[in-house]
Order: sequence, then C-alpha cells, then structure tokens
Amino acid sequence: MLLDRVLEAKPQILSFGRWARKMAWELVQAGRWSQARFADMLHVSYTVLAKADALVTWDVRDLARERTRTVVHAYALRKGLQAPLIGTPEEVAEWLDIRIRLPK
Repeated sequence: MLLDRVLEAKPQILSFGRWARKMAWELVQAGRWSQARFADMLHVSYTVLAKADALVTWDVRDLARERTRTVVHAYALRKGLQAPLIGTPEEVAEWLDIRIRLPK
C-alpha cells in the first residue's frame, strides 16, 4: 500500500550524487562534526539540492536541533542556496501553518 502511494506521487530520481556527497562533507566540516554525521548531512544535501521546502525528521538527537539548523542555514547562505526548514513533523507543520491529524 505504501509503495502504491509513493508510485502514485510519481517521484523523481535525483542525480545529485557527486554534488550531494561533496556538500555533505562540507557540512560535516562546517559543523565540526565527526564522520558519523555524514549520512545525516547527505540527507540535508539532497534536500538542499532538490530545493525542497523542508526536511521532516524524527531525529531530534542530530537533525532536528538548533545547532544543525544554524550550520545548514549559514552554509546555504554562503553558497547562495535556499536552506530548507529542518524539524519534526509537528514543527514543520506549525512553521508551514499546516494542521496535522494525529492517529487515535
């Protein structure tokens, strides 16, 4: 069922691989993080390169944190790119003025 819904949305295949990896390493360096943060910054990189409005995550230990948001926004500003909102589903919904219906 989930796969059917994804396919109905006609997702695009993003070919940003090389640029996304480069950006992810630059973000790791900008944040002075360990290499362990590379996967997180790769998610951020694809979000930036796809010009997405937001990266929605449950990862409150690493991604949905103020420091991460600050580093990503400063990096994007320096590069002349649009920085995405990064937050939990509730945060992003609030920022975008979207109402979320939680399951009962």
